Amino acid sequence: MEPITAVPIMNPELSPSCRAGERAEAAFLAEAIKRNVGVFIPFGHATKSDFMCHTAAGLKFGVQVKKAVLESSDSYCRYKITWVAGKPGVMKAKLKAEGKVGYTRYQRGDFDILAAYLENRGTFAFYVFDETTEKTGTSWVAGAGMRENNWEVFGPGVKEIA
Repeated sequence: MEPITAVPIMNPELSPSCRAGERAEAAFLAEAIKRNVGVFIPFGHATKSDFMCHTAAGLKFGVQVKKAVLESSDSYCRYKITWVAGKPGVMKAKLKAEGKVGYTRYQRGDFDILAAYLENRGTFAFYVFDETTEKTGTSWVAGAGMRENNWEVFGPGVKEIA
């Protein structure tokens, strides 16, 4: 019997943006577990929630994780957070050529909380769904009184690390 040829688990062709998204999801999973939040990972791509979470207080949430893109790192730190579902590159180019948008807005029920990962800071900024419906995103600026590590959106007792 001949050995099965190993298939590479990781695609080396994935874009840096895809890798950043994977790091954001892994960071959320680790931080949620540290805070004693139960985490389930939905199977398949039919759901818009990356994670389903439940807390000791009995609260349940669908969470969409997004990477925040560092736009500036001079005297201040500014991130761009986009909260729309993007289309694959080829499809996006085709839609743009047809005068259409290359993204889809999320709908109520897709998720409850958007977790934006500020990778260079190793922290998150959380937004509830209703905050994500008016625009396609926002900017996050360090030192401007913006939310950061606001785990309390998950309910009582979640901010503390177990």
